[in-house]
Amino acid sequence: MYEKCIASGSSQRELSLQHGGTITIPCDYERQYIQHKKLWCFSWISAYNYCTIQAYANNTADSVTVTDYPDQNLFTVTMRNLKTGDTGSYWCAVEIEEGPDVYEQFYITVTSDPVVSVVESSVEGQEGGVVRIQCLYSAGYQSEQKQWCRSKDQRCYTVGRTGTSWNSAVQISDDGRRRSFSV
Repeated sequence: MYEKCIASGSSQRELSLQHGGTITIPCDYERQYIQHKKLWCFSWISAYNYCTIQAYANNTADSVTVTDYPDQNLFTVTMRNLKTGDTGSYWCAVEIEEGPDVYEQFYITVTSDPVVSVVESSVEGQEGGVVRIQCLYSAGYQSEQKQWCRSKDQRCYTVGRTGTSWNSAVQISDDGRRRSFSV
């Protein structure tokens, strides 16, 4: 493992994940960085500090795999068999040798009962086809608003008053009795 200096910003995405689970996180970057190294980095503390590089793109290290998709200006980080000790600050970063790295920060909490989790963290589908994602949530969130958001442009769809939201491309339905919503 190598260490890297990261100057963390004030905004970070927070994720609550289930112990033993798997997650795939998309990290997009600008076209000008296609040839640069992409990495996934970890630190216990969310501040200006050094972080430990978990894996570089197109590599697997322990339970972390980083895969670059240059044709989509995107790399993904897959973390498997999550443990409570995996709780902490993470960065998906693009190394810039002549200046500060470009990065996005996440704070990941691994618990036995997360606020929200997905049954399958990665799904595939054909263009024009149908993909279904089931999300589970804790008891205290039955009456809370549910949303499905696309990470690339932060566009969100919300469950309406009827418990179902319709859009030409996205449908969300909430089953409060089962504490799950489906997209």
